[in-house]
Amino acid sequence: MSVEQIWQQYKDNGLKVVWVVGEDENKNIPSWDWIANFINGKNVTFTVVRDYEFLQTYGAMEPHSTSLPHQYILDAKTMEL
Repeated sequence: MSVEQIWQQYKDNGLKVVWVVGEDENKNIPSWDWIANFINGKNVTFTVVRDYEFLQTYGAMEPHSTSLPHQYILDAKTMEL
C-alpha cells in the first residue's frame, strides 16, 4: 500500500502526512517548480515541503536510522515518536 493510499484511507480520521524533500536529483536545493513536478510525478495529494539537506528536519527530529527515506509516526497529542 502506498503512502497516498494510506493518506486517502485515514485522512478523515485525522492522519497527517508530510513529505520533506531535501534535494533534487542533482543534490541541489529543490526549486518550487521541481517540487511541483515531484508532486505531480508521484501523484500525491498530501503536503510536500522542501528542506535542503534536511537541516531543519534533523534539528527537530533525531534520525533513528542512517537510511533514507525516514518515516516517523508521531503521537497526535504529544508529537513524540
